[in-house]
Amino acid sequence: MGKQFREMHLQQIEKVSLTDEAKKALQPLFKSYFSLKEHLAEDNFENAKESGKELEEALGKINMKQFEGKAHELWMAFEKQMKTALEPVNNQKEIEGIRTHFQTISDVLIQFIEKTGPYDEVIYVQHCPMADNDNGADWLSLSKEIKNPYFGSMMLKCGEIVQVIE
Repeated sequence: MGKQFREMHLQQIEKVSLTDEAKKALQPLFKSYFSLKEHLAEDNFENAKESGKELEEALGKINMKQFEGKAHELWMAFEKQMKTALEPVNNQKEIEGIRTHFQTISDVLIQFIEKTGPYDEVIYVQHCPMADNDNGADWLSLSKEIKNPYFGSMMLKCGEIVQVIE
């Protein structure tokens, strides 16, 4: 009997160490994510949509060969989940739609970073208890300062740091 392939989810995979090359390959992806977060916090729909496209392009340009062993397994699960999360962003006609999908994008990226950290920069996991119809939602930031991407200028400072990845 051959080894049967089963789809892995990020939460099922153990923590791995990435090579410096893999971390470097991820930089454009992180840059696009943080750009998307900033544009949502600024209520800038057009730039947010553009950052969503850049995030999708950055994901597509990462060579899976940068990830070896368990890290490869993690990358494959992450890439699939991130593609699924990013797909609807391009079709959004208003910022609220992008914000809804940003929650899934953030959740997938947070799980990935928790499994692959630390990185060169300190990364903050921030949380808004009122997002997602008061269920709460998380996002990543390079700054301690809260700039809420789920509500933008309406509630820019709403949120707190819930985890520090360093």
